[in-house]
Amino acid sequence: MSLSHDTLKVLHEAATPGPWETDHEPDDEFRYHNYFIGADVGGKWHTLLDTVNSDHKLIEDDRDEDGGSAWDAIGKANAELLSYLRNAVPEILTLIAERDAMRGGWQPIETAPKDGTEVILSGPYPENDQGLPTARVTAGFWIEPEAPVIGDCGGPCRCPEYGDPAEPHWATMHGGSDSGWMSTDGGFTTEWPPTHWMPLPAAPALGGNHHGS
Repeated sequence: MSLSHDTLKVLHEAATPGPWETDHEPDDEFRYHNYFIGADVGGKWHTLLDTVNSDHKLIEDDRDEDGGSAWDAIGKANAELLSYLRNAVPEILTLIAERDAMRGGWQPIETAPKDGTEVILSGPYPENDQGLPTARVTAGFWIEPEAPVIGDCGGPCRCPEYGDPAEPHWATMHGGSDSGWMSTDGGFTTEWPPTHWMPLPAAPALGGNHHGS
């Protein structure tokens, strides 16, 4: 089974709003605790599912000199699992979307985000000795022009000491009309732009001692 983002989203929106909670209610006659899932909807508590009708039970009990009680351990575990998964659906949807994007591989650059999000970029770049295009993969993000740098003359600065206008994105950094893809290895140009992108993978989990010793 492969999780479907759209199917899970439809089910999530149709189900009772969360958060769901697990609780138990003892039966005074039998002192049996029935576990159930419920939610507060509009200020009123609603029981959504319970374990009283389950035919797959593992009865546990706790007794002392004052009496005792019993409950269905499997039903309790099932209720807690369903409640936990229901409350985690928003995060699960995000993870599925990231998975689907990665499974899709490279996507056309036209579909890439232009809000400053860092992504993986790829495009041809003339880096070999013959000047022929080679495959280039790097991290980068979209940039927009900044406010112009005002020089001593009182106007937008175009003086050489403020940088080389031939450099990629010089106009952007000096208030020009240039916008485009910046990368960690020097930026792209209009002649050699990125052609594809994909999201960055999630970072690995940190170890217990990530501050060093």
